[in-house]
Amino acid sequence: MKVWFSLFLPILPLLWSCQTNGGLKWGMETFGHDEGWNRKVSFNLDLPDSTARFGMDICAQIYGREAVIGNMSLPVAMTFMAPDSTLYCDTLRLPLNVRRDDKHHYNRNGHLITVNWPYREEIVNRKPGRWIVSMEYNGSGSDRLPAENVLAIGVSINMNNK
Repeated sequence: MKVWFSLFLPILPLLWSCQTNGGLKWGMETFGHDEGWNRKVSFNLDLPDSTARFGMDICAQIYGREAVIGNMSLPVAMTFMAPDSTLYCDTLRLPLNVRRDDKHHYNRNGHLITVNWPYREEIVNRKPGRWIVSMEYNGSGSDRLPAENVLAIGVSINMNNK
Protein backbone atom coordinates (compact mmCIF):
# COMPACT_ATOMS: atom_id res chain seq x y z
CA MET A 1 0.00 0.00 0.00
CA LYS A 2 2.82 2.40 0.87
CA VAL A 3 4.53 1.80 -2.49
CA TRP A 4 1.26 2.36 -4.41
CA PHE A 5 0.66 5.63 -2.55
CA SER A 6 4.20 6.86 -3.25
CA LEU A 7 3.70 6.16 -6.97
CA PHE A 8 0.29 7.89 -7.06
CA LEU A 9 1.28 10.98 -5.03
CA PRO A 10 3.17 12.79 -7.86
CA ILE A 11 0.10 12.51 -10.12
CA LEU A 12 -2.32 14.17 -7.65
CA PRO A 13 -1.57 17.76 -8.75
CA LEU A 14 -2.35 16.79 -12.36
CA LEU A 15 -5.65 15.22 -11.38
CA TRP A 16 -6.63 18.34 -9.44
CA SER A 17 -5.59 20.64 -12.27
CA CYS A 18 -7.73 18.75 -14.78
CA GLN A 19 -10.81 18.87 -12.59
CA THR A 20 -13.09 21.86 -12.70
CA ASN A 21 -16.39 20.71 -11.18
CA GLY A 22 -18.86 17.84 -10.88
CA GLY A 23 -19.78 17.77 -14.59
CA LEU A 24 -16.32 16.63 -15.58
CA LYS A 25 -15.29 13.80 -17.90
CA TRP A 26 -11.56 13.26 -18.29
CA GLY A 27 -8.79 10.95 -19.36
CA MET A 28 -5.13 10.93 -18.43
CA GLU A 29 -2.11 8.87 -19.42
CA THR A 30 1.09 8.78 -17.39
CA PHE A 31 4.57 7.88 -18.60
CA GLY A 32 7.65 6.55 -16.83
CA HIS A 33 10.14 9.11 -15.58
CA ASP A 34 12.85 7.58 -17.76
CA GLU A 35 10.77 7.37 -20.98
CA GLY A 36 8.52 10.44 -21.26
CA TRP A 37 5.75 10.78 -23.86
CA ASN A 38 6.70 8.03 -26.31
CA ARG A 39 3.37 6.76 -27.71
CA LYS A 40 -0.04 7.76 -28.98
CA VAL A 41 -2.65 7.99 -26.21
CA SER A 42 -6.43 7.74 -26.64
CA PHE A 43 -9.33 8.61 -24.37
CA ASN A 44 -12.99 7.57 -24.69
CA LEU A 45 -15.36 10.39 -23.79
CA ASP A 46 -19.09 9.71 -23.67
CA LEU A 47 -20.72 13.03 -24.51
CA PRO A 48 -24.44 13.79 -24.18
CA ASP A 49 -26.84 15.50 -26.56
CA SER A 50 -26.22 18.84 -28.24
CA THR A 51 -28.21 21.03 -25.84
CA ALA A 52 -25.38 21.40 -23.32
CA ARG A 53 -22.39 23.65 -23.93
CA PHE A 54 -19.05 22.56 -22.56
CA GLY A 55 -15.37 23.35 -22.51
CA MET A 56 -12.33 21.18 -23.16
CA ASP A 57 -8.95 21.51 -21.47
CA ILE A 58 -5.63 19.81 -22.11
CA CYS A 59 -3.39 19.19 -19.13
CA ALA A 60 0.16 17.94 -18.77
CA GLN A 61 2.66 17.21 -16.06
CA ILE A 62 6.18 18.18 -17.01
CA TYR A 63 9.51 17.41 -15.37
CA GLY A 64 11.92 20.32 -15.45
CA ARG A 65 15.01 21.02 -13.37
CA GLU A 66 15.11 24.61 -14.49
CA ALA A 67 12.13 26.83 -15.16
CA VAL A 68 10.34 26.18 -18.43
CA ILE A 69 10.12 29.67 -19.88
CA GLY A 70 10.37 31.71 -23.01
CA ASN A 71 9.20 30.46 -26.37
CA MET A 72 9.17 26.75 -25.50
CA SER A 73 6.00 24.89 -26.42
CA LEU A 74 4.49 21.42 -26.18
CA PRO A 75 3.74 20.14 -29.71
CA VAL A 76 0.59 17.99 -29.85
CA ALA A 77 -1.28 16.34 -32.71
CA MET A 78 -4.91 15.58 -31.81
CA THR A 79 -7.42 13.38 -33.61
CA PHE A 80 -11.10 13.31 -32.69
CA MET A 81 -13.24 10.41 -33.88
CA ALA A 82 -16.97 11.14 -33.65
CA PRO A 83 -19.58 8.45 -32.84
CA ASP A 84 -20.29 8.20 -36.60
CA SER A 85 -16.52 7.57 -37.28
CA THR A 86 -15.93 11.04 -38.77
CA LEU A 87 -12.36 12.19 -38.07
CA TYR A 88 -11.29 15.70 -37.08
CA CYS A 89 -7.62 16.65 -36.65
CA ASP A 90 -5.81 19.53 -34.99
CA THR A 91 -2.13 20.36 -34.51
CA LEU A 92 -1.22 22.44 -31.48
CA ARG A 93 1.84 24.08 -30.00
CA LEU A 94 0.79 24.63 -26.40
CA PRO A 95 2.73 27.53 -24.86
CA LEU A 96 4.75 26.91 -21.72
CA ASN A 97 5.02 30.57 -20.80
CA VAL A 98 1.70 30.40 -18.93
CA ARG A 99 1.31 33.01 -16.18
CA ARG A 100 2.89 31.53 -13.07
CA ASP A 101 0.50 33.40 -10.73
CA ASP A 102 -2.57 31.66 -12.17
CA LYS A 103 -3.00 28.61 -9.91
CA HIS A 104 -5.82 27.23 -12.08
CA HIS A 105 -3.51 26.87 -15.09
CA TYR A 106 0.01 26.50 -13.68
CA ASN A 107 1.44 24.78 -10.63
CA ARG A 108 5.06 24.06 -9.79
CA ASN A 109 6.02 21.60 -7.06
CA GLY A 110 9.76 21.05 -6.99
CA HIS A 111 10.77 19.69 -10.39
CA LEU A 112 7.15 18.91 -11.39
CA ILE A 113 5.22 21.49 -13.39
CA THR A 114 1.52 21.01 -14.03
CA VAL A 115 -0.06 23.10 -16.80
CA ASN A 116 -3.74 23.23 -17.79
CA TRP A 117 -4.57 24.84 -21.16
CA PRO A 118 -8.14 25.79 -22.15
CA TYR A 119 -8.50 24.18 -25.59
CA ARG A 120 -12.08 25.05 -26.62
CA GLU A 121 -14.96 26.78 -24.88
CA GLU A 122 -18.69 26.91 -25.62
CA ILE A 123 -18.62 23.65 -27.59
CA VAL A 124 -22.02 22.41 -28.76
CA ASN A 125 -21.91 18.67 -29.45
CA ARG A 126 -24.04 17.81 -32.48
CA LYS A 127 -23.04 14.13 -32.38
CA PRO A 128 -23.80 12.62 -28.96
CA GLY A 129 -22.20 9.34 -27.98
CA ARG A 130 -18.65 8.03 -27.59
CA TRP A 131 -15.93 10.29 -28.93
CA ILE A 132 -12.35 9.02 -29.08
CA VAL A 133 -9.71 11.68 -28.51
CA SER A 134 -6.17 10.63 -29.52
CA MET A 135 -3.06 12.66 -28.77
CA GLU A 136 0.51 12.29 -30.06
CA TYR A 137 3.70 14.16 -29.33
CA ASN A 138 4.39 16.05 -32.54
CA GLY A 139 7.76 17.63 -31.96
CA SER A 140 10.35 19.13 -34.18
CA GLY A 141 12.27 22.36 -33.95
CA SER A 142 14.41 23.94 -31.28
CA ASP A 143 11.56 25.60 -29.38
CA ARG A 144 9.75 22.36 -28.48
CA LEU A 145 9.79 20.76 -25.07
CA PRO A 146 11.58 17.38 -25.30
CA ALA A 147 9.18 14.41 -25.13
CA GLU A 148 11.13 12.90 -22.23
CA ASN A 149 10.09 15.87 -20.05
CA VAL A 150 6.36 15.04 -20.39
CA LEU A 151 5.33 12.70 -17.55
CA ALA A 152 1.56 12.82 -18.13
CA ILE A 153 -0.92 14.18 -20.68
CA GLY A 154 -4.68 14.40 -20.40
CA VAL A 155 -7.89 15.95 -21.57
CA SER A 156 -10.89 17.09 -19.53
CA ILE A 157 -14.43 18.03 -20.49
CA ASN A 158 -16.43 20.39 -18.29
CA MET A 159 -20.10 19.67 -19.04
CA ASN A 160 -21.36 22.47 -16.80
CA ASN A 161 -19.56 25.24 -18.66
CA LYS A 162 -22.15 27.89 -19.51
